Amino acid sequence: MESSESKKSARFISQPALRKNLLINQHSMTMTTGLAGATAGIIGLTGLSGFAFFFVAGFVLIALLQMKAGFNWEKFFPSYKVLMGGWVTAFKTYILFWTFLYGMIHIY
Repeated sequence: MESSESKKSARFISQPALRKNLLINQHSMTMTTGLAGATAGIIGLTGLSGFAFFFVAGFVLIALLQMKAGFNWEKFFPSYKVLMGGWVTAFKTYILFWTFLYGMIHIY
């Protein structure tokens, strides 16, 4: 008879479904940080307040994805480490939109 621990550790993860979930997660991260960067630029955030806005947007995204997953990440991803990738790209997207829209509205 198997113990409950071995049943939890031995589970099947569909690789195509995992790739699709990661792709959706990456797209939502890019879109959210782009929108947050545009918002920060439009309202004229500068300095540390702009960087703080990035982290607030990131925490909101994580909260929304947690709610979407029903607070059960293990159902969609094998570990939290998988979800940590892509933040550097998201930060670059945020900076791009933030500086572009800030420059277009407040400087020119």
